[in-house]
Amino acid sequence: MMDQQIKNILGMVLIGVLVVAGISAIVLTRVVYKSTDPSSSRTFSVNGEGEAFAVPDIAEFSFGVISQGGVNLDALQEDNVKKTNSIIAYLKEQGVKDEDIKTSGYNVNPQYQYFECRIGVCPPPKITGYEINQQVQVKVRDLTKAGSFLSGVVSKGANNVSGLNFTIEDPMAVQNEARKEAIERAQSQAKEVAKAGGFRLGKLIAIQENGGGAPVPYMAYGRGGAEDMAMGSADNKAIELSVAPGSNEVIINVTLVYEIK
Repeated sequence: MMDQQIKNILGMVLIGVLVVAGISAIVLTRVVYKSTDPSSSRTFSVNGEGEAFAVPDIAEFSFGVISQGGVNLDALQEDNVKKTNSIIAYLKEQGVKDEDIKTSGYNVNPQYQYFECRIGVCPPPKITGYEINQQVQVKVRDLTKAGSFLSGVVSKGANNVSGLNFTIEDPMAVQNEARKEAIERAQSQAKEVAKAGGFRLGKLIAIQENGGGAPVPYMAYGRGGAEDMAMGSADNKAIELSVAPGSNEVIINVTLVYEIK
């Protein structure tokens, strides 16, 4: 009789333990699900945009020397290298450092003469000469010299100048300023949304950021314009250019996700 009572008691205890374990498992599952799945909570998101302006401190441009001639490739290459080295030496004399001058391309292309096809016979094209195109990228740290460098490389033999861009060497400070403004605007909007919706603003769950670009800067020519820059003046001196770096605008967009209390 006593054994039966003990068995009954043990059975009831076991059932109680199983019930408690089952409830605990359900509660734990809900907690884990809610912590791993933000969509299980009531949330809302707001957007904010921040912008900051900075005057560029770096100018970059490319120059090229294009040499065309006959089939004597060695002589043509010697002419191209001589002119390119002369321009690089000029830039170094003006204070441009070695690390700010980089060869970006060197191409040798044959020039062909094509013949008309006769009946059943098509003569192969004939190489009549070569073209050598060497491109060099230059970084200018003193913007007051950018205009004189552009006209100077032309006077030294460059016959292809392009890609003048103004940039900020260390954009982090400008980006931080734009980011701060974007977050502050988003936070202000979140408070207004909560007030209008009649609920309390909960904790910040997530931040998403999308950066923006800067407008393309322009180059303003001084007296004479581009044509005179290439041709030079009557006394064979290059026309000096006036360049306008303007300002670079950094735009950052952020999205803040808040919990609704």
